[in-house]
Amino acid sequence: MKNKVIVILTFLTMFVGLSGTKLNVFAKVNKFLMSNGKTKFEIIYQIPNKSINFSKSKNNFLGQVKVDLYLEQDKQIKYQDHFVDKIGARNFQETKSGDKYFLDKLQFSLANSKYNLRLIFTDIANKTTTKFEKSLTPFDSDMLMSDVEFSTKTIVDSLKGNKYLKRGNKMFFINPSHIYSKGINDSIVTYFELYNNSNQTDQYNVQINITKNDSLVDSNMQIVPSNEFAVPKIIKFSLDKYTTGYYKINFDVTAVLQSKKSTYQSYFIVKGANDGAIRFFKNIKDDFKLITYFISPKNKKIWKTLDEKGKINYINKFWNMINSQENSEKNFENVVRQRINYANKNYTGFKKGWLTDRGRILIRNGIPESIDKERTDLKTKYTQKEYQIWKYRQKMNRTYIFLDLQNNGNYQLIYSDNDDFEASIVNWEKYLGDNFDKTQLE
Repeated sequence: MKNKVIVILTFLTMFVGLSGTKLNVFAKVNKFLMSNGKTKFEIIYQIPNKSINFSKSKNNFLGQVKVDLYLEQDKQIKYQDHFVDKIGARNFQETKSGDKYFLDKLQFSLANSKYNLRLIFTDIANKTTTKFEKSLTPFDSDMLMSDVEFSTKTIVDSLKGNKYLKRGNKMFFINPSHIYSKGINDSIVTYFELYNNSNQTDQYNVQINITKNDSLVDSNMQIVPSNEFAVPKIIKFSLDKYTTGYYKINFDVTAVLQSKKSTYQSYFIVKGANDGAIRFFKNIKDDFKLITYFISPKNKKIWKTLDEKGKINYINKFWNMINSQENSEKNFENVVRQRINYANKNYTGFKKGWLTDRGRILIRNGIPESIDKERTDLKTKYTQKEYQIWKYRQKMNRTYIFLDLQNNGNYQLIYSDNDDFEASIVNWEKYLGDNFDKTQLE
């Protein structure tokens, strides 16, 4: 039996910022042929920002994921490594950001024998675990094409750091999930290598076909002359061309002089700009109107400076933040949805219930512990009207008075106590009459 040759290269960690409670990992293995005949395996894994359990450190937030790597053959471990990814985030909002993630790339080369790769990811804080297994089969030495690596973008980067995420002077934002979001991503970037073992100049014809539901939606033809062992290719596809959905992408390679052919098949998924976003309404302006119930006027000014993508990110960050606050209710987003439904059912009149004064207070605070329904004094300056006194005494100490000012069921807030976001109207007592008993507010 031939000796097995296993070369493990240096591991790289890039800090991008993560958070979460459930550990989810996107992992992908890509193969590339080396000039010495061995196959280089590149393993990319990506952990979404919501997946890491963060703890507050002195200057930032820190999460830790333990990675156990095993290379096995005939159920025997031939190589193993164990390390911890220490993941930093600059602030709380970054730990909950919907477009941040942690990215790690592992590399190793194998000789001509099959192995089984096993990776175990464990969040050290909450012990949640994810396992990834893959059978590793090296390339034949006469292979024409590598696997295809998918990225969201590339940038020119002359810095020496992060060298395993770079090819030449370009940094690749590798995307092992193959999921692209309109409004967030602009392009689908593919990287692959063409191999020439013939010791002569050859011409490679690369036909790329993209289909959706078995119908051709896009194609690209590349003619590549080659007199070197490996020719790298980067091909970008504008995301604007594609509607949301699942796509198959097929690479057919022909070496003209060698009369050889090779095929590589993969996929990608296009999501809409709002897919996965936390939304309550069809109109994004209504989503922001809802958020204004919970934020100060100073923070409202930021909205006007944001583009569509920025507004979606703003909404996601807000609800992710409020959902995770220590003193907030569990799944507060779902609680708000229930309150909106309640307000629309009970307070809708000339406008939707959630837009009324009572709807706003209910959405922020919930249903009050007590509601006193009264009528104004007959001797009041104005015609007799109905009003309600809402009292919150358990989790907060707040009191509100709503008056049916026009006798049409549209109760308006005239008095607020102990709520920095609300204000009483001037001379609110006059609307209730001289005989109004203020002890009712206690």
